[in-house]
Amino acid sequence: MDNPAGPLSCRPQHARHTSSSTRPPSIFADTLAQAFLGERAEELLGYHRSYGGHPVLSGARATAVTRSRYTEDRLAEPASRGVDQYVILGAGLDSFAYGSELADGMRVFEVDKPTTQHWKRALLVETGTTVPPSAFFVPGRLREGVRPVTCRSPRAGRL
Repeated sequence: MDNPAGPLSCRPQHARHTSSSTRPPSIFADTLAQAFLGERAEELLGYHRSYGGHPVLSGARATAVTRSRYTEDRLAEPASRGVDQYVILGAGLDSFAYGSELADGMRVFEVDKPTTQHWKRALLVETGTTVPPSAFFVPGRLREGVRPVTCRSPRAGRL
């Protein structure tokens, strides 16, 4: 299913994640990236493997992987002290809630545009990815501001 905000617009980012995490030593492992890439996974990954040294591709890959790794490393310390909520603004195809050991026992709120969330939910179903009960989808357009959301039940905002 194509992203209604633009066909395959987020998938190259996941190609960057996957191409970075498949060669040891791994800086960051995105276990869902290849599944999210769908039928074009090999094509997109092959492109990144073949031309990954290009300054634009290597810079984009370094930014995406470093941002994810840095964020999760910074989250580990407060999580060890009992912080049990994590908000991801502009979540897109972020896969933290679906595979990170750090996400166990933590409520993860994914904030993004409703169309992007709808697309992601369809991809999760399409790839057979189970949405953990601790993952919540919070619709919002960041440029317009996100209104406070009150979840009336633990399942509010879920698939």
